[in-house]
Amino acid sequence: MIKLYSWFVLAIVLLIVTNVLGRYFFDIRFDFAVDVAPQLYSVLIILGASYSLLKGTHIRTDIYWKNFSDKTKAIIDSIGYCLFFPAIGVLTYISILDTWRSISIWEKSS
Repeated sequence: MIKLYSWFVLAIVLLIVTNVLGRYFFDIRFDFAVDVAPQLYSVLIILGASYSLLKGTHIRTDIYWKNFSDKTKAIIDSIGYCLFFPAIGVLTYISILDTWRSISIWEKSS
């Protein structure tokens, strides 16, 4: 998974550098790079968050966390997941609707 993460970082860097160099030195504009870079960045965030959850290294207030029992930690994690996944479901639903609308009207970037 770390290698996949590295490839996404490299792809973002190459897209941004190519776009900047093309725009400032060669008067060439790559509209796809402007659209794809934030999407790849969001993939990095999702991969990083899932990896940190898998390894148990996500950010917490460790001053309090280390004093909790395993049962309390499990309850807090469960509440966090129960709040997180419905929010992601709503965002996914809205994104699907926006994507469908964009496809149906043949929307294109500049």
